[in-house]
Amino acid sequence: MSTVEIIASEVRELEPKQQSQVLRFLQALRKEKEQNEEKAFKDFSLASAMRGMEDEPDLYSEKLATSTPLLRSRDWQGKKMGAKAVLSRDVIASAVRADRDAR
Repeated sequence: MSTVEIIASEVRELEPKQQSQVLRFLQALRKEKEQNEEKAFKDFSLASAMRGMEDEPDLYSEKLATSTPLLRSRDWQGKKMGAKAVLSRDVIASAVRADRDAR
C-alpha cells in the first residue's frame, strides 16, 4: 500500500469534522509549499539580476545618509526614507519655495 492509500484509508475512518481538519491541514501544507517555491524563485531572480554587480559601490550607504545636512526647523525635519536617504536643506528649501509660489 502506498502512503497516499494509507492516508486515504485512515481519513475515511474519521468523523466528518475530523476529515475537514485533515483537509485544512493539507491545504495549509500546499500553501506553505507554494510560498516556499515563490520565495526561492524570487531569491533566484534577484541573485540573477544582481550577478556581476558585487563590486559596484553602494550608493545609499549609512555614511552618505549621515553626512547630508538636515534642515533644523519645526516644520521640516529631514526624514529618513526607504534606503536611509535624507533630504538636504537645499532640496527642502526649494520645495518650500515652490509650494509657496504655487499658492
